[in-house]
Amino acid sequence: MGVSTNLRGNRVLRWLAVVPGALLCVIVVMFPIHWVVMFSYAHGEHYDNRTLLAALEPQTLEFFVRAFIVPFVFIAAGAKIAPKLRFRVAVVLAFLLLPLYGWAATFIASDIQQGVYTPGRWVRLAFTILLCIGGVFVGLLYAKRLSRQELAVQ
Repeated sequence: MGVSTNLRGNRVLRWLAVVPGALLCVIVVMFPIHWVVMFSYAHGEHYDNRTLLAALEPQTLEFFVRAFIVPFVFIAAGAKIAPKLRFRVAVVLAFLLLPLYGWAATFIASDIQQGVYTPGRWVRLAFTILLCIGGVFVGLLYAKRLSRQELAVQ
């Protein structure tokens, strides 16, 4: 009886840790992204001058990498932490990102109304949206794979 109760307690703790654990993973992952981008630019180890990425400032490159990595890590880590129903958890986590993106959209809409959006900012916005969608999609694919592995074990 003690082992069964302990396993049930672990499941409850894992369910409680899904969102905080996913957020913690996002925070932890953001530091190495910053270090790698800044280190590569500081030592001239970024791309040669003929590539598109060489034209980007380090802050812009870091911003684009984060746009993809943050939703991916949030969804993938949360699905990995969940004790079961991993794909469903991933879908819920993806929907939890919507208020954050809605909040950001209010600032973007305000900037657009003020006329501060240049063609370059429109391109950056479009690319950022595509990267965010890609991060969500890849995170959901990863969770789907975890879910299939979970079913195969049972």
